[in-house]
Amino acid sequence: VILAGKISDWVEKTYISKRNKKKGSSEQSYYYKFTLTDHTKSIKAIYFSNKSTYKKVKNLKDGDTILVIGDIQKDERDVTLHIRDISFCEIIEPKIIEQNHIEIKTNLHVQNYRIVKPVPYEESEQGTLFDKIPEYNELINGGKFVVFDCETTGLSCNVNEIIEIGAVKIKNGKITEQFQTFIHPEHPIPEEITNITSITNEMVENAPKSEDAILDFYKFCEGCTLVGYNVGFDVGFIQNQAQKVGFEFPNKTLDCLELVRKKLYLPRYKLINVVEYLDLKLENAHRAIADAIATAKVFLKINEI
Repeated sequence: VILAGKISDWVEKTYISKRNKKKGSSEQSYYYKFTLTDHTKSIKAIYFSNKSTYKKVKNLKDGDTILVIGDIQKDERDVTLHIRDISFCEIIEPKIIEQNHIEIKTNLHVQNYRIVKPVPYEESEQGTLFDKIPEYNELINGGKFVVFDCETTGLSCNVNEIIEIGAVKIKNGKITEQFQTFIHPEHPIPEEITNITSITNEMVENAPKSEDAILDFYKFCEGCTLVGYNVGFDVGFIQNQAQKVGFEFPNKTLDCLELVRKKLYLPRYKLINVVEYLDLKLENAHRAIADAIATAKVFLKINEI
C-alpha cells in the first residue's frame, strides 16, 4: 500500500543484524517505530533503515508529513505497516463543509415504496428431482435477512458515493425477493471505478437520487438483519447516506466474511474464492446484485446442517 500522513510517537531503536552476529560484529543498525495519521485514521508503522537511508531518516520527527510504501501485516492484536521506502510530502487537508444540524430519527416508518420496488426472486439454475433439500441451523431457521452489496465511487463513505445497491431477502432459508437500483451520484464516476464495476455515467444518468433510493431500501430492510461480505464497508455508506436525510438504519448486522473465516480454512477469502470453493456461481462480479446473490448463497451454504 501507499499511504501519506503525519508522524507521531517517533522512536529510534537499535539492533544487531543476523549477518553481523555471524561475523561476530557488534555494529548496530537502526529501526524506527511511529504512528502514521491522516485525516481519517492512524496506523502503527515500523521502518528498518540501511546505511544509505539512515542520514535522511534520522532527521525525521513528530509532526513531519511523509509518503510511504509498504506492506500491511496483521496479528491477533494489531495491524502494522512495514515500510519499504519513505519520502517527504505535503498533505492538503480536505475542506470540511459545515452542514445544517439534522435531527436523526431512529424509528422511521416508511409506508410505501416510492421509486424502487422489490421483485420476486427467481432462481436461474434448474433444479432436479435428486436435489437434496438443505437443512439449516438455528441462525437461519425462522430468521429474516437482507443480504446486500453496494458499488461506490471509492473507499471512503465520508467522501465517495453509492452508485448501485443490490440486495436479496432471505426468509426461513429461502431467497424470496430482490432489490436493485442504480443511484445518480453528485459527481462523475471515476474511470477506474467504471473499469472495475462496468458502471458508466450513462447508466446512472436517469437513476434515482440517493435520498430517494435509501428510503426504499430502508423499507425493504425493515425487520431484517443486514448481512454483507465485509459488511462494515457497505453499512458505513448506507448509514452515512441515511443520516444525511435525517434517519439511520436500526438493523442488526452480520458479516458473512467473518462467518466464512470461522468455518472454512482457505488461502484466500475473496468472495470469488469462497464461491468457487463451495461450488457456487458468481457472474458479473463487482456488480451489486450479483455480489449480493452470491453472498446470500454462501451465507446459506455455510449454515447448512
